[in-house]
Amino acid sequence: MPYTRFWHNYIQQHGGHGGSTLSVDPAALFAVAMCLFLLACWAAYQTQSRCVECRSWPVRCRCGSAHSHERH
Repeated sequence: MPYTRFWHNYIQQHGGHGGSTLSVDPAALFAVAMCLFLLACWAAYQTQSRCVECRSWPVRCRCGSAHSHERH
């Protein structure tokens, strides 16, 4: 268990008053949440707009016709 002992000693030495120094920037957390939300929306759109001919996502479809995508 030397690994656990290392982190225990590290936190005691660098933790100020014995507490954790971990902090989260709210702006960065909001930015990550927005990126994940937009990625989920994009994936949902891709899933709903599969190509009629090849049943592939629009981003991967190589069919020539512009009218080969259907919406459910």
